[in-house]
Amino acid sequence: MRPDETVGAIVPHLKTKNGGLRRFVELGREFVNRGVPFTLYSGSIEEHEWDLPFPVKDWSHIEDTYVITGDPLSCPDFTTVRGKLYIWVIAGGEYLKHYDKLAKKYTMLVNNPGFLKDYPWATLVEGGVSDYWQPTHLTVGYHAGKGERVRQELEPLAFVQLVPMSGMTDFGLRETYRELDWFASAEERLGHCNMAAEAIACGVPVVTMDDNSSAFEDRVLRVRSLREFFSDPMRGLRYSVVCQKLIELFQ
Repeated sequence: MRPDETVGAIVPHLKTKNGGLRRFVELGREFVNRGVPFTLYSGSIEEHEWDLPFPVKDWSHIEDTYVITGDPLSCPDFTTVRGKLYIWVIAGGEYLKHYDKLAKKYTMLVNNPGFLKDYPWATLVEGGVSDYWQPTHLTVGYHAGKGERVRQELEPLAFVQLVPMSGMTDFGLRETYRELDWFASAEERLGHCNMAAEAIACGVPVVTMDDNSSAFEDRVLRVRSLREFFSDPMRGLRYSVVCQKLIELFQ
């Protein structure tokens, strides 16, 4: 982007802190962090609880170089937009009829590959989370007698407290399960992981690198690497990445 180019986003209001509004606030913060001027345009600019590093204006003069909106009903008159407008399809169902009215007029983005069947010419720009959301302390149980791979994967992660589980009474085992954030399994040989099944029965999420939870595979999270999963649960789907993708698209 050129130094004189700016970005804006159109939202209906600033009353809530839900995902629909948060995505534009987080993106605005990312643009500002990159030195790109950003403005949020709201249908109402009354007092709000957001801590924003960028200005909030009404819909009357939307003058940024690039403008994004995910809510077709946010602005009653898109002719007030002076720059290039991007319509971001972020909700399906009854909302699609509103996107349809704008589909041929403006550049379309979609946040879910499923929307590409309705808008095959659109660009996929998935959502994300802020870098603020990071694991700080996780308690992860594992089968002490079959846990070499689990230890290899997770011991380097300082925020993971590993709990080797063996030699407990039924009562002690049950209480230990209930204190876990996760149970991890990465057994070398094929079989049936009783501990994974017990963890699930106690309401503990299970993440596995092996095939020993096939009997209840729809109840576990299967990953290629435990270390990769716990280090970056969102697989890089962060608003810093989304912002960079938008900048590349604008160019």
